[in-house]
Amino acid sequence: MCLRLLDANCNRAQEALRVVEDILRFEYDSPAAVELKKIRHEFSVICLNIRKSIDGLWQSRSVSSDIMKADPSGAYEQVQDALYSNFQRIKEALRVIEEALRILGREEYASRVSELRFDVYEVEAKTFQIKNER
Repeated sequence: MCLRLLDANCNRAQEALRVVEDILRFEYDSPAAVELKKIRHEFSVICLNIRKSIDGLWQSRSVSSDIMKADPSGAYEQVQDALYSNFQRIKEALRVIEEALRILGREEYASRVSELRFDVYEVEAKTFQIKNER
C-alpha cells in the first residue's frame, strides 16, 4: 500500500509545484517563482532517488484501477483560487510522502521532504501576504 501511495503523491506534489510556479511566474511576476523552482527541482531529485532506491515503486502504479482518477477537482473562478488549491495540494502530498517514507524506514528522505514542506509554507505565506497588500 505505501508504495502506491508514495508514487501517487510524488506525482501530485510535482504537478502542483509546477502549477504554482507557473502562476507565480506568469500571472504575478513574483520572485517567489524562483524559490518554488528550487524547491521543485530538489523535490524532483528526491523523487527520482526514491523511485530508484525502493524496489517495486514503479510497478506499484495502477492508474487503470484508481477509483478516483476521473474525480474532477472543480473549476476555479479566479487564478488566485487555483493558486491556493495547488498550494494546499503540495503541502498535503508532501505530508503523505513524509509519513509513507517513515513507514518504509527512509528517514533520510522523510526529513528532507519535511523541510521542503516547511519551505513551501514560507513561500505560501509570502505569496498571499504580498497578494493581499496589493
